Amino acid sequence: IDYMAIPIPKRKTSSIMGYYKKPISNSITVRGGIGYIKTKENSELGFGVGANLTFPFMNKFTLNPAFDLIIASNNMLIGLNINLEMSKN
Repeated sequence: IDYMAIPIPKRKTSSIMGYYKKPISNSITVRGGIGYIKTKENSELGFGVGANLTFPFMNKFTLNPAFDLIIASNNMLIGLNINLEMSKN
């Protein structure tokens, strides 16, 4: 499950998406799913696609830049993010 919020005052937008992830290599994962998009004007169901890369470093951390495209009948959201994960090793 992924949550995206865009806090622009004139166009507050948020989405909650449920994704299915499929690794296509050791460092690339693609995903697709459906979810709910809410804007200031309306709310609707939509679908999303995305991909992320995995870059391990320093034996304890993983950097995951990701791209998401979420489309509904009246809205389209594009998201870029970077996640930093720390392992317990």
